[in-house]
Amino acid sequence: MDGYNDPTLVILYEALPTWTGRISERQDTCGIMALSINLIDQSHPVIWQLDALPYDCQYCEAVPKPLGGLLVMAANSILYLDQSVPPYGASVNHLTSGSTQFSLKEQLTATPVSLVNAKSAFVKDNTLCISLENGDVYFLILKKDSMNNVRAFNLTKSASAG
Repeated sequence: MDGYNDPTLVILYEALPTWTGRISERQDTCGIMALSINLIDQSHPVIWQLDALPYDCQYCEAVPKPLGGLLVMAANSILYLDQSVPPYGASVNHLTSGSTQFSLKEQLTATPVSLVNAKSAFVKDNTLCISLENGDVYFLILKKDSMNNVRAFNLTKSASAG
C-alpha cells in the first residue's frame, strides 16, 4: 500500500465462512488486516484491521497516492477503506439488501451489475477500470471531499462485448 514507511501487506479473510444460502443466519463474515513488514527488526505489527465486511468480498485493490487507502471488491458492492477515515461503500445491484449490515449507499448504476470474477486495474490515481465476467467494461471514479477522503463513487459503462 502507498504511503507507509515499511512495506505493508493487506490480508482479506473470512473468519467464519458462509455462503449465499446461509445469509439469513450469518452475514458480514469477512475482515481485513494490514500488517507492516519490517525485515530489519523482524517485526510484523498489525497496523489496522476491520471486521464485519460483507460475506461476498473477493479481492483488494490498493489505491495510489494522493488518495491512498484500499478498495475492496465484493460481488455486489465496492468498499473504500483507509485506517484514518470512516469506511465508504456502495452497492452495484439490489442483492445487498438484506445480505449485509455494512452501511452501503444506493446502487451505483441504473442497470444492476455483478462483480463476480471481475478484474480491475487503476488507470489514474482516482480511476479504476473494471472488466466484468460478461465482457462489459466500466470505469469507477473515486470522488473525494475537501479533506481528500473518498466520499462517493461514479461508475460508468464504457464498452460492451455484446
